[in-house]
Amino acid sequence: FAGNQISIIDVAKGSSEGSLSLDKEHIAWPKIKWSPDGTKLLVTYGSTVRVLDVRAGEWQKRLDFPNSL
Repeated sequence: FAGNQISIIDVAKGSSEGSLSLDKEHIAWPKIKWSPDGTKLLVTYGSTVRVLDVRAGEWQKRLDFPNSL
């Protein structure tokens, strides 16, 4: 993860499987969690939650929550 991109790296192969851009210029302190089967990646930043289908290389879902502060 760098700036506003997520890069998927296959450690076993030692190769990049691709990268996807987020919709913000810079994301500070994103939270990232893999699904148990390794096919989905949950990314949270600010008040946004996104789900990436790693195999398809496409975002599946996006949830935006209004700031409550």
